[in-house]
Amino acid sequence: MDYRQIARFLAAGRAVVGLASLVAPTMALRSVGAASDTGARLITRAFGGRELMLALGALRSLDHDEHSQAWVRAGAGADVIDAAAVVLGARGLGVTRSVAGATVATAAAVAGLRAADRLD
Repeated sequence: MDYRQIARFLAAGRAVVGLASLVAPTMALRSVGAASDTGARLITRAFGGRELMLALGALRSLDHDEHSQAWVRAGAGADVIDAAAVVLGARGLGVTRSVAGATVATAAAVAGLRAADRLD
């Protein structure tokens, strides 16, 4: 299994989510069933910026073999926090969205940590 490729795939997905959240926060909020008021759009853009910077850092580090483990672990750490946030907000999201969100975030965290442990 090519763990470097898995790390790139996770970073690319993070970049897409980040860019979408920055450029179209209302659409991103609707995709999770959240209200789109000014504060929510601001937080969504901030989340998008975080995601985009983590993605770009990971991709650059993987291309240049510099601190790749640290960048991939940082992304996985963010995914752990996202999973916890979904669990804490489950009452407002509903069962289907909560389970889906927590599952995706947890899977990304596990894949990221596993890939990071196997990077040179």
